[in-house]
Amino acid sequence: MIKAGWHCGSQPGGSGCCEGGKEKTCSYCENATGSCPTQCELVPDRIAEVQKPGNCQTELCRGSRDDNTDVPEDDCGTCKDGKPSIDETKPLPDDKQKPDDCKLLMCGGNNKPQDETPELQKKEPCKLCSNGKKKNVPDKTTCGDGTPKKACYTCKGGKCGNHCKAKKGVEKATKSIPFLKKLGDDVAAGINRVPFLRADIKRWLVSGTIETGEECCKDCSKSSVAVEYTKVGGSIETGLNITSGIPGASYVEDFDKDVGFLKFQAKITAGFTAQAKDVKVTATGEQKNSICEKGKCVTLSAGANADLMFRLELSGSGAVKNCDTERVRARAVARGWENRVINCSDILVLGTENYAGVGTSSKIEAISYVGDESCKKEGCIKGSYSPLKAKASTEFKIVVGGIIEQTVVKNIEIDMFEGGSFGDC
Repeated sequence: MIKAGWHCGSQPGGSGCCEGGKEKTCSYCENATGSCPTQCELVPDRIAEVQKPGNCQTELCRGSRDDNTDVPEDDCGTCKDGKPSIDETKPLPDDKQKPDDCKLLMCGGNNKPQDETPELQKKEPCKLCSNGKKKNVPDKTTCGDGTPKKACYTCKGGKCGNHCKAKKGVEKATKSIPFLKKLGDDVAAGINRVPFLRADIKRWLVSGTIETGEECCKDCSKSSVAVEYTKVGGSIETGLNITSGIPGASYVEDFDKDVGFLKFQAKITAGFTAQAKDVKVTATGEQKNSICEKGKCVTLSAGANADLMFRLELSGSGAVKNCDTERVRARAVARGWENRVINCSDILVLGTENYAGVGTSSKIEAISYVGDESCKKEGCIKGSYSPLKAKASTEFKIVVGGIIEQTVVKNIEIDMFEGGSFGDC
């Protein structure tokens, strides 16, 4: 047995604090106070661990205080009285500047005059910067780029070019524009290359002018002084009448049909007819002859959509080839025709007529080139067209004793022409 109680010495001494077996820890914004138990006290003016950059404030453990050094990250940002603001004394960064507008763009939408003449004259050699604005350099200032083509270039009214003295052109009307007429002819020729179309020219409407005068060459190596020119141009309108290019085109199909009590032979005849259609072809352009235009080839083109509707007319005819007389008479008796003589010779096979519409589309383009004798390009005609195909049906009626005994439907598919294309422009 163990004896409990005080031993013969003095009362034991010591110190300590009971906090539930775990020492209390205060947060970053608190100070520990007291000894037992520990107390935590907020320090509101302590700078917070987490800051919001660029808001012109220093965050504290409670609230915040103005900090004009905490400027926004924006190119124009600044702080004013603890609030984000725009510093209008700052210029915009280089990537937001216009290097040839004679201005230094500032934050806040303002600008300051800036001499950017060297950069400006890369695009506009007859302009300079003056007090933040573009102005024209004095007339007759040379502005070429050092090449023979621009050796005669000078400034006039802020424009750089060959400003030689040239007489103004004089115009007069003409009804003859051969190179445009050729385009109309070529379009008609292209339509006639479609296997099932034909085009006939009905009319020509020509509105043109011939102009003569003087001009200054853009290429100084051709001439630095005024040269004579002749310009022919205007427009034409060609009226084309589009019709079928397959007059009398027909399709014939013979077949035998067995319907049990008889067999008949039949023929289907189909013919295509087309309604004429007027198509308008227009072309505009001009041809200019002068030293300045030497070596140039101008491309001209005209085209037409030559769509046409064809009417497919079908007709059928038939005749009994052979039949079973006993079965025919049995069918007559079943109808109550005991007193009537019904033989195979009394049976008719009647074909019917039918119609169907077939649409086709064709696209034609003619291209030509005009210029002086050095323009060697040859014009061309190209086109494409859809197939001429049709699906239709017709009926054959077997008539016994004046009554339609049976109807036979015959479906047909007609492929007159496949689609295609021509030309390689």
